[in-house]
Amino acid sequence: MSCDNHNVFRMDHVVSRIRATALLLAALFVAPAALALDSGDIFVTSLRGEVHITVNGAPQQMRAGGVLELPATVRTGRDGGIELRQGATTVSVGPDTLLDFPALERPGAPIDRIQQPRGNAFYSIGKRDGRKLRIETPYLVGVVKGTQFNVAAQDEATTISLFEGRLEVRATDESSVVDLKAGEIAARHKGGKSIAVIKMDAGRQPTTAPRAQVRAPGIAVTSDTTVSLRGGNAVDVAASAAVGNAVDANTNVNLSAGANGVGADVAVEASLSAGPVSADLSSSASLGVSTAGVSVDTSSNISVVAGPVAVDVGTSTNVDAGTSGVAADLGTSTTVDAGPLAAGLDTAASVDVGASGVTADLGTSTAVDAGPLTADLGTSTGVSVDTGGAIAVDTGAALGVAGTDVSAGVSAGVDASTGAVDLGVSVGGVNLGLDVDLGLGDSEPATDSGSSTNTATDTGNTGTIDVGGLLDSLLRRPGRK
Repeated sequence: MSCDNHNVFRMDHVVSRIRATALLLAALFVAPAALALDSGDIFVTSLRGEVHITVNGAPQQMRAGGVLELPATVRTGRDGGIELRQGATTVSVGPDTLLDFPALERPGAPIDRIQQPRGNAFYSIGKRDGRKLRIETPYLVGVVKGTQFNVAAQDEATTISLFEGRLEVRATDESSVVDLKAGEIAARHKGGKSIAVIKMDAGRQPTTAPRAQVRAPGIAVTSDTTVSLRGGNAVDVAASAAVGNAVDANTNVNLSAGANGVGADVAVEASLSAGPVSADLSSSASLGVSTAGVSVDTSSNISVVAGPVAVDVGTSTNVDAGTSGVAADLGTSTTVDAGPLAAGLDTAASVDVGASGVTADLGTSTAVDAGPLTADLGTSTGVSVDTGGAIAVDTGAALGVAGTDVSAGVSAGVDASTGAVDLGVSVGGVNLGLDVDLGLGDSEPATDSGSSTNTATDTGNTGTIDVGGLLDSLLRRPGRK
């Protein structure tokens, strides 16, 4: 009997040792891993466009890889976006969004509360070791233990779309509580008494799609898409994509339709970095259609840096078609910087078709800087045709080489009703005027038809040649009245 008791004692002792070892291993490996999922520093993993960060009430410049200290406020512009990560928890913030992060109870503690007064954010919450996270909006509060969901806070309503797990959603005034399941959307409008729950189907898509990720050895591809309603008939769409740290692209589309017309804005930004080569592209386009007419504006800028060579190209176009006529403007700018050699070319063109006639202007400017040699060339041309038949043409050129300026210009005016031609030539600051009267009008003074040697000239302006009077004398025709 004593032997059996002794064996039982030894077995209990072994089991106790095994339990102690298991608990020790759990404390060493499992607990720290679980704690690491929802605690530690808050990192900025990516940001794009217009992003404003305030830490302890002071503006803070932040880059990808930086640590965000709390309390902090994060505000994005129309083209802005930022992603934050704490352990296994990430928050992807869309354009035109405001988030407030209160101070932590201790440095490195898990985030327990986020206020989202407006905008769109996608939350992927890792395991929180029993702790809850509150997402507070003007109309709904999400209470989270670990899940993926999107929050869209607007002036008149808030929606929470759940993609994974379960989520407790409360009204801000505690008047209603629902348990949301994956694939459901909770919505509450201003003045609403309850929380509506709808299925996430093709007709009711969430306002923000979850972040898509594709990973390969050494490569990470991410994308975000945000769709938000601004009230009335206005829609904002924002999309972004990134390939590691080499490629970053953002697109924003704004559509609006109202009693006064239709408007659309599109903006695209992209950047590429591949070793010594980097490139940036930005373009924007806007269309407006209203009772006053149609207006179109486009602009683009491309810059490429490849080692010591930098190239920058910009264009802008504006077309306005209204009740008073059509006007168009086009401008381009190109600069090349290759170490000791720099060159720039600018052009501008405008055409205006209105009730009073047609005008067109074209200007170019070229500058070259090659060390000790510099040169600038500028040209301008203007053409005007009015409804009375008068035509005016002005051209000019200026050349400067190593501090020496040489200018030349030509101006011409034609009056189709009278046949008068005005010419002006200037070279090096000297103006050479020349006027020609073809004599097609009837307002010229009478010539002496009886004398073949009497040639009529305009004695009031020695630079004017009266071709009409000369023909009158040679052909012995009556003078014009």
